[in-house]
Amino acid sequence: MHLSLASTILQLIGMVVVSGILFVLLAGWPRGIDRIVVTTKGSSAYSASLDAVMRRATKQQIEAYRWAARGLEFESLASRYPDRTAREIIRGEVARSLRELPPRIAVLEVMQRQWAAVEAMLALVTIEATAFGLQRDMFGLQPTVTVRIRNASLLAYSCLAWKAELYLSDDAQPVATAMVSADFTNVAAWGKALSPGDAVIVTMPTRDDSEDAWLPADGRPAQAWNVKFVPVVDRALDLRGCPHVGGSLVARIDLAATQAALDLATLYQDI
Repeated sequence: MHLSLASTILQLIGMVVVSGILFVLLAGWPRGIDRIVVTTKGSSAYSASLDAVMRRATKQQIEAYRWAARGLEFESLASRYPDRTAREIIRGEVARSLRELPPRIAVLEVMQRQWAAVEAMLALVTIEATAFGLQRDMFGLQPTVTVRIRNASLLAYSCLAWKAELYLSDDAQPVATAMVSADFTNVAAWGKALSPGDAVIVTMPTRDDSEDAWLPADGRPAQAWNVKFVPVVDRALDLRGCPHVGGSLVARIDLAATQAALDLATLYQDI
């Protein structure tokens, strides 16, 4: 009986020891994003290893890895992170973003301020349509709009451009639109840039897909039509023929996207 009891005790001790060894081994086995993402053996091995990582990762860790690998071709990922853990890849991209994005944002913010300054100046350039007409060019007779332009801004312009929108009566939507421009250095009897304080009358072609709407109509009462002019900021040229400012639409998109990327890098830096 004593031998049976001793044997049972030894078996229990053995089971405890084995369980302890298994616990230690399993605890030390890489899990989730601490497993290697294989990037040096082709796309199939990469996909298989990544699937194994993602199965044991949290929702935030999965989102963080997808953010880190965004826009990276497989070759670039393999070159930058050869057989690294998913956590190392995430932290590597976080560090790179925190290093590179703030200077980029600072440049884009300067571009935005410059754009806003020129946009404010263009708001002081008034333009008023006075008549519709026809003018012959290499394509034949073309509809035109004659405008009176006054420069109350602090900038000089060799050329300005607008999106012209033609409204009839009190319509909420324009019946026609056209891109129009005035090259002041080529305006007859003017022939120079539009300086601060200048005023000039210019006739501009209104070519677009609905040219008939711009054709002069006999007997059309003056109150029946109205033209709204929206300045094209990056086509406001200085005395050298260069834009006063350019690239704002791209800068605006880039700024929003870059700031969003920086916010995510900050969010994922503790993973």
